[in-house]
Amino acid sequence: MATARLMKRARSDAQKDVRRRGILNAALELYEDVGLDQVRVDAIAKRAGIAKGTVYLYYKSREGIFIDIYEEAFADWLIGFAKRPELSKSGAKEKIAAIIANHYLQDQRFHELHSGLGQGIWLKLTAREREDALAVLRPGQDAFVDFLSRALNIPNDDADRRAKAVLAMLAGYSQMSDIFGEDPELLTEMVGRQLLGA
Repeated sequence: MATARLMKRARSDAQKDVRRRGILNAALELYEDVGLDQVRVDAIAKRAGIAKGTVYLYYKSREGIFIDIYEEAFADWLIGFAKRPELSKSGAKEKIAAIIANHYLQDQRFHELHSGLGQGIWLKLTAREREDALAVLRPGQDAFVDFLSRALNIPNDDADRRAKAVLAMLAGYSQMSDIFGEDPELLTEMVGRQLLGA
């Protein structure tokens, strides 16, 4: 705790960004060590080398920290689609459900955080925090809508409905796979149904 007392107050925007990044990194390390449910603000503060109260200067809650971590994981997941060689091949449109399913299963961090968002983080947010979280998550959702619109050659409003359906279904699948295990074929079928029937 002496380290936390000796740290100077972050005054510039650059210092505040470094402090915020330190909080996110500490939370992410703890999440990887002990799992989402076991991460507490006091442990995040200790790992970051700051006082617990300092964490609350940057985030209203533990859930707010994980919303930011999830937003980064979501962005990384979306960027990963650009690296999928299958998307540049002919017939990719017919295989898009399998591409999404496989990409989801291969990105374990996004898979776990997406499931965690559905299982508990979201439920613990206040109405105001949910509005703030939606503002943070909107660019990622818009990017996914754009991806589906281009990949399926459909209008954005149709792609928006399908994107929401796929993301909701992925969260449900994650919860189910925690109990029954992963089944890539089933996930591909579920994604395909959302893409075709939403």
